[in-house]
Amino acid sequence: SRRLSCALSMSRLLVPSVLLAAAACGDSIHPAEVYPNTCDEACVIDVFKDLSKVYRPSYGEEAARVWVQHQVATVIELGVWKPEELSVDMDESVDAANHMIKNVLVRVPGTGRHAGLSPVALQAHLDMIFAVDGAVSGQPLDDYFRSGVDVVEDAGVLHSRDYKTTLGADCGAGVAQMVRYLFDRNLPHPPLELMFTAAEETGLVGAARWDASKLPLAALALINLDGWSATDLV
Repeated sequence: SRRLSCALSMSRLLVPSVLLAAAACGDSIHPAEVYPNTCDEACVIDVFKDLSKVYRPSYGEEAARVWVQHQVATVIELGVWKPEELSVDMDESVDAANHMIKNVLVRVPGTGRHAGLSPVALQAHLDMIFAVDGAVSGQPLDDYFRSGVDVVEDAGVLHSRDYKTTLGADCGAGVAQMVRYLFDRNLPHPPLELMFTAAEETGLVGAARWDASKLPLAALALINLDGWSATDLV
């Protein structure tokens, strides 16, 4: 399988011609509409590109949380899952600096031959590091990212245009891999608890503040996708 990791470059996979045509016309097509009931490696790349449009600094992940909720709503609308089969829950806490921290938990039923196994948790964080080549020290960087990252495919690598900014594959690639299981119920897997955590880049804040009373986990194992362990999951 092609390797995909939370890094600043990702393997290039061909996008279906319908997506290229839509882009040329300025239309917006949700990846789940292009890959009905399935999500291959090209689909994961397209999900990542879709997420890359989202402004998601640490402590400012609200748009990314809405994006996750939209993925769930879309696959239900398209009939990939029934409404009662998926659940979306959120916790909420405030730190000493009055930052609002919210984590999201999406539960997905097991499928195929693994449906009866114990649940497994997958975890990735929604926030990304903001860095800009040539930026003046102390200069606010938010304006470079408010419209998302301008992703370019070049010689088999995804990068920001002119390598100007961080790409957000840390850990957008992990988030995209988790969303894959929402799009594709044909993938055999145990019940999944998809943990989308907040403010990781400032010190694992969301994970440390995970509220088990609001977001209880039944998983006996957790796979963190923010590292090399994610590379062979696609």
